[in-house]
Amino acid sequence: MKGWVVSIGAALPNGAEVGFAPELWNADSDQQKCSNQSHGSANECPFLYQCSICLDIVESLQRGEDDVCHKYHSCAFLNSSTVGDTAELPARLLCEQYGFCDVVASSSGPTASPLNLRISKALGSRGYNYVRVSVISHAHVKDVLLSTTDDASAVSWSYQSQFKQRWYQFYLQSAVVPVVPGSTTTLNVNGHQVDVKIPSPSQGSVGLLVADPCVIQSSYCVYEQAFDIKNVLQSVLNSLSEYDLDYWMNVGDLFYDRDGGITESFFGGLSLTTMSKVHGVTMGNHDFWIGGSPGAKARSDSFANGHMQWYAQDAISAKQNAASPFDFSVPADSGQITHPSNVFWYSAIGNVGFIGFSNAYGWNQLQGYFEEACAWVAEAKPELVVLLGHWDAVNLGCAGGEDTPDVYEKVREISGCRAVGSRLKYVVGHNHCNRVIRQNTGFMLGAFGMSGCGQFGIPILDTRGGRAKLWYFTMGNGGRRDGQYNAVLNCFREAGFSGCTRFATVWMDEPLPGPSPGPSPGPSPGPSPSRWIEHAALNCYAWGHGADIVPGGEPYAEQFSQQQCEAACTLRSGCTAYVREIGVAVGKCWRRMNVDLSRCEANPKYTTWTMDTAMLI
Repeated sequence: MKGWVVSIGAALPNGAEVGFAPELWNADSDQQKCSNQSHGSANECPFLYQCSICLDIVESLQRGEDDVCHKYHSCAFLNSSTVGDTAELPARLLCEQYGFCDVVASSSGPTASPLNLRISKALGSRGYNYVRVSVISHAHVKDVLLSTTDDASAVSWSYQSQFKQRWYQFYLQSAVVPVVPGSTTTLNVNGHQVDVKIPSPSQGSVGLLVADPCVIQSSYCVYEQAFDIKNVLQSVLNSLSEYDLDYWMNVGDLFYDRDGGITESFFGGLSLTTMSKVHGVTMGNHDFWIGGSPGAKARSDSFANGHMQWYAQDAISAKQNAASPFDFSVPADSGQITHPSNVFWYSAIGNVGFIGFSNAYGWNQLQGYFEEACAWVAEAKPELVVLLGHWDAVNLGCAGGEDTPDVYEKVREISGCRAVGSRLKYVVGHNHCNRVIRQNTGFMLGAFGMSGCGQFGIPILDTRGGRAKLWYFTMGNGGRRDGQYNAVLNCFREAGFSGCTRFATVWMDEPLPGPSPGPSPGPSPGPSPSRWIEHAALNCYAWGHGADIVPGGEPYAEQFSQQQCEAACTLRSGCTAYVREIGVAVGKCWRRMNVDLSRCEANPKYTTWTMDTAMLI
């Protein structure tokens, strides 16, 4: 490493000024070189990683490893004397004070959740009607949390522990719990009411797909301010969650965070409704090594240990014992990445199945997991299967032959997945572009603020109405906001995804075969009602004609099947009826509330469908 660019004049605790010899390297030249790279390493682009380097130096010095300053040529200004007696202070706080790390402010707006909640779909082998519920808090408040679990109706935590190996400031509570598919299950989570709803196995679902999001403007996160990535992602998630969003997936490079501060700040701006949606993640190169590759690793990298506990997926590691969700057999201080079972999972949300994995492991390590996942596909029979793997090419820590397009070719030949045929898809990030890699099959969705193609968009997978469609809402190109940028955001707030498809382009359109007989979902804690009552030749609408309009658009949608219209009403609080034109397979959908059938208007062109009162019990 030639040198390290820092903020000239940053103050150290002892009052010294941080200086840096400009002759060590040409900052302007290297900044220009690195700003044109999508994947610069810490050795190639040191100024991009000044925060991470500072953290590595400070943490090493706090452990008494005085020679670390020689590694980074920092002994003149960052050494055991200048760091001083700071062993009890977080390294992040010190590096923010020194000026090497951006100060990360937590969001605490009106939508912020009272719980740092995580809902992940339970491993497919457990049966469909289970989710993993987790709460992340700061370790110093764990005693308060433990005192709130006396209520017999509360979620009983099977795992409670301070984070291990990395991100020690956090404390995790987690348990696998049953839910009622197709209906809302209300959980008591540490004294808070949490409503969790997953579609039934035969229903379509709606999900937001994200990869490589960066939320702090910097020399590598060059488009964060141009597109307002952090606030927009929070707003989109909070808006869509009020309507028809079932889940969101992040396909690696999870906010480019080494110590948890950036991640905590982003989640601080999500509503409880958003946090109650299923969230799935896979690990990318920067989640193992903040420098982006094994050659740039630092001893205090996460190696995915902090990340896997924060996102609390129900992975292969938890299969044998849900009360022990992680395999900590690989010590993080060894400099090796976490055990592969911690970052491999498979599950279904409605009629779409997901297989999440990391390309950092060889096929010999993952083959058995993929065979297990494909055996589950054969049994559960999801109508669509999506592979989620971060890397699109073999570089920067990707194992040989394990880039996602190559893994796709291997998986499609495994029994169980082979029968899926063209309904097997894959999604990658890594390169910071949004594009179709392989028509109707493979998609890159990595342009969320990082240097690269300068794009920004909102990709949404919709498997309702007998088809699987990937909708792409263009928000920007070339580092500039698109003309529909504000219109899309406003529409999401007012009408959700289903009411805004006029702004999107269809990147994938795959016909689905319809539900196949599958295994029993396992013991259910209660019924899952789904009946609607038909009132033919009757039109209920506002202004004295038997109903009020449900906010979100009139009509709510122009081109909806009956199944989509029904789902749109079910997912909207207060909606108890919908109206459709008679004799059309796909057409307008009007959502209704406060229905009084005696005041509705007879009209042979329309049918009103009301929710059976059994659904309201």
